[in-house]
Amino acid sequence: MKNYKFNEFINIARKLNEIDIIPLLMGSVGLEIVTGTSWDAQDLDIHVPGDKAGWEVPPDENIHNWNSIVSIMHSMGYSLIDLHEHEFSKDGLSVEFGIMDTLPSFAGVELVDLERHHYGDVTYYLLNPEQYLSVYEASSKDSYRANNNNHKDSRKIDFLKKLGDKSMNLELREVNADNWEECVTLSVSDDQKGFVADNSYSLLQSIYTEGFHPLAIYHQDAMIGFLMYGVDPETGRMEMCRLMIDQDYQGKGYGKAATLQLINRITDSHGRIGLYTSAEPENVHAIKMYESVGFEKTGEIMWDEVVLKKQL
Repeated sequence: MKNYKFNEFINIARKLNEIDIIPLLMGSVGLEIVTGTSWDAQDLDIHVPGDKAGWEVPPDENIHNWNSIVSIMHSMGYSLIDLHEHEFSKDGLSVEFGIMDTLPSFAGVELVDLERHHYGDVTYYLLNPEQYLSVYEASSKDSYRANNNNHKDSRKIDFLKKLGDKSMNLELREVNADNWEECVTLSVSDDQKGFVADNSYSLLQSIYTEGFHPLAIYHQDAMIGFLMYGVDPETGRMEMCRLMIDQDYQGKGYGKAATLQLINRITDSHGRIGLYTSAEPENVHAIKMYESVGFEKTGEIMWDEVVLKKQL
């Protein structure tokens, strides 16, 4: 879910990249990208390197390269309206800068665990759902923030906990002699059948394509979907080449949760490699879901599908 606020963040991030700063997109705009859900974002919250002591240091000294950042924002038409909050404004849009180095002590989010993303020529960091949950839980204990945002963080915390619960209750199991027949009975809704191959075809493909791994998606011992991944022999890339959720279980976030589990599995087994997937251009819902967990369009069209990549 990308909007004009995200596009403005990219414009700012591009300028920051030019002075060797990789910013971290925080706040509701970042959460919208991660979850694919609208959070009625009102401003931009950007974190950059600074002093881990945070507010204990004078505001004109606690952010590294502050004068350069001020110059960049002025060149883009912004005015500094609050030095203490490092807040700029232009045409009704507020942009606040925070210090990413305070995240370990504030929310237990280590900087080495931040996920790097690319949007065209721009590089930036983005929290994953678990890290967002840690940040909002820490923020909810801060009386200043709670009073100033009318406790809106509580809704985000509830949402992220439910998303996490779905991930924890899902299990990816190998498709074998005991469950393959149930797997081939799963089916998507009629309007999605042109977007994904039947599971029977996918299982045959896994037999005759070395390195493809078919997995059944279970929720509380009920098989609810199917995915397949492996190194494509044509491209040499690690790919999630199939994902489907049975029509009786769609619309509950299971596709996203299963994708996140697969990302963790591949990261554990192969390290921080590139993971690819693809979707029909008309399958807007799938593309938005992939983008919400960090996949980005590569600009390629293969097999008449849009190619996306996530750097693990």
